[in-house]
Amino acid sequence: MDVSTPTKPQTQSQSPKNDIGSSKNGQSPESAPITVGEFVELASDGKVSEKQIHEFLNQFPALAQKFGNLTGQAERAWLLKIFHANRLFGEAALRHIEKMKTELAGPSPTAMETLLIDRIVVCYLGVQHGEIAAATGESKLGIHVLKFLVVQAESANRRFLAAMKSLAIVRRLTNGLNIQISHNYDAAARGGSSATDREKDLHRRREEIHAGLERATAEERELISIGAT
Repeated sequence: MDVSTPTKPQTQSQSPKNDIGSSKNGQSPESAPITVGEFVELASDGKVSEKQIHEFLNQFPALAQKFGNLTGQAERAWLLKIFHANRLFGEAALRHIEKMKTELAGPSPTAMETLLIDRIVVCYLGVQHGEIAAATGESKLGIHVLKFLVVQAESANRRFLAAMKSLAIVRRLTNGLNIQISHNYDAAARGGSSATDREKDLHRRREEIHAGLERATAEERELISIGAT
């Protein structure tokens, strides 16, 4: 797969590979077509223009989504810290957390639920990294370092539990306050119901709404006000 950048006239002695090689040494990257991998490398070194980056991302939206997925980058960073160069274990763990996401999401997660599930998985990786570091820490590291590793693991676990709690609260509010009021009465019911009966029915429904709101705790109301972040 090739990416065409703005080109300059080439002489007979020039070739695409030579041009890319010279651009990596500090010259202009504007040359013959280059591969996606070469473009990414040049962009990482700051050797392509903002316009070229925009054109590249427009041409490859799937790569734009992948590169812009900060959750995925955080996940890969944790996996690299846990497994280092062990690609087999890293890939197995990546499949495991993808399965976790699917199970937590259910059939039709909301956008907020999806964000919280991503947060849960990242925190989960942080917890496992902290536990592994604390468990494998050698005594020669010193008591202060070992204590720090334990504190780090406990902090990661608190963030993980907070993310889980946030998801549970959002789902409780979403499900508990979904009160539907139907005004569709059949003809017989409308004909046989008095004004007093309809007033009693509306009063009962108002009480149901108030009861649902009262079930939300002060902490849950605060969560709503800050957008569940």
